[in-house]
Amino acid sequence: METIVNALPLVLSIGAYVPYIWGLLKQGKQTAKRSWLVFLVANTVTLVAMLVQGQVAPQVIAYEIGIIAIFLIVCRRPAPAWSRIEKLVIAIAVTAAVSGLFLGPQATIVGCMIAVSIGSIPLFKMLWGNPDGEPRVAWALFLIGSIIYLFNLGPVSGWTIMTALAPVVFLLQQITVLVLGIPFRPRT
Repeated sequence: METIVNALPLVLSIGAYVPYIWGLLKQGKQTAKRSWLVFLVANTVTLVAMLVQGQVAPQVIAYEIGIIAIFLIVCRRPAPAWSRIEKLVIAIAVTAAVSGLFLGPQATIVGCMIAVSIGSIPLFKMLWGNPDGEPRVAWALFLIGSIIYLFNLGPVSGWTIMTALAPVVFLLQQITVLVLGIPFRPRT
């Protein structure tokens, strides 16, 4: 039973990409190509830092697989010019990767989570204007996977930057996406 509970975050996170990819391929959903490049760079750097430290959150592996798949799909689509925020996020992720060589993997993960947080702003802005812009089922599966993973870590006092920072940042991102995706939310 414990093995199943430990595998659930990975399975749910991989499964979350199915409706996301389905929406892109079959339902004509749109997503920002460079946002996925930003997520790919930040997640890859985070995954490498976790691997170096020997402490990998399972959903980060699932995110890497899913992000690569989505990035390959959206690469075929035209993209507008780079925004300042996208350039900033790539610069932060690259700086985090380089800083990890000198300061250790924890610095890399902190920097990449800052990059992911800033890189989510365009997604949040898009959802504010178009709550149907993201598949809610996919984000709900991501959220459930994150919650289960954090419960599996045990008491908060035992959490470390290596084991908990990325899942907590992703959890906050997932909650924000789901709240902004509520279609009956009042508009200003």
